[in-house]
Amino acid sequence: MMENLEFRGIPQKDIIDYLKELGGVIQKTSDDHILFQHDEWHAEVFPETFFTFMHSEIPIVKVNLEGIDESTHQETLRKLRLKTFRAGG
Repeated sequence: MMENLEFRGIPQKDIIDYLKELGGVIQKTSDDHILFQHDEWHAEVFPETFFTFMHSEIPIVKVNLEGIDESTHQETLRKLRLKTFRAGG
């Protein structure tokens, strides 16, 4: 199962760090994506794009994530979402 994710307000370098913390290893880097491999999942991280909000440039990072089975996929997705969760204050 492939999940197409979009993270707004989190720089690409942070997403890369989070995937490394989940055990992913960079297998390939190119201008159009970074490929992560893990025994139970793989992910593609695409280049940052930006949108302007209140005179600030906000990063957008798209990630495709796929687990080897449904339960692994859901658990990896849960862990990544916990790392990217932001609450206002």
